[in-house]
Amino acid sequence: MDRRRRFGPGREGLGTNAKGFIILVLSRQRDEGIIIDHKIKIVVVDIRSDRVRLGIECPRDITVHREEVEIAIQREESRDDRPDVRRGEDED
Repeated sequence: MDRRRRFGPGREGLGTNAKGFIILVLSRQRDEGIIIDHKIKIVVVDIRSDRVRLGIECPRDITVHREEVEIAIQREESRDDRPDVRRGEDED
């Protein structure tokens, strides 16, 4: 039996997100954190109204972006990978 399920706000445990990835939902208070793969630490620094400030400690070779920044970077990279018909890049 598959115990994974979709989780909404206020529910803890193991579930899946819309893309089918496993997602672990946890509750943390200020100054509490989680550790990922023995080398990435995420700590709740502050909680105000509907905003949570996170501190992220990780090795310098790991890139960290806010989600909206990562999406913009991926869009730009995919745009750069497409041939530019106006310049004739796709012609032989």
